Amino acid sequence: MKGLSPGQKRICELFKDHMHAVGSGAKQAIFECEWQFRNNRWNCSTPQELKGHIGPIHKKGTREAAFTYAILSAGVTHEIGRRCRQGHLRSCGCSGSENSPNRNLQQQNGGVNEDWTWSGCGDNIDYGYRFSR
Repeated sequence: MKGLSPGQKRICELFKDHMHAVGSGAKQAIFECEWQFRNNRWNCSTPQELKGHIGPIHKKGTREAAFTYAILSAGVTHEIGRRCRQGHLRSCGCSGSENSPNRNLQQQNGGVNEDWTWSGCGDNIDYGYRFSR
């Protein structure tokens, strides 16, 4: 596992069922980055020899490097959270969080308030965030 710290290697060994989600989230993040910057001078490009490489991607601390790492982290967080909801990861489940931003949503419908309460199973973004850190 080239480019990973000893701690990262240990996480890979302990959470083998998460690794496909990590790779998928990273790929989605790079795809989104390339799409968003497709018409710019910097288009989120990565040297071909580093494609599929999880370790350090940029050698210099630039704005582009910071953005790349941020979007990679977001992609992994999202994918881990989504797979938790789907029941594909053994160490987490869906989020039924009381703190969900849309848990108690009041909508105005022709001057009448309608209360809507979330009672479903959402992506476990909290777990995804903690894991991706």
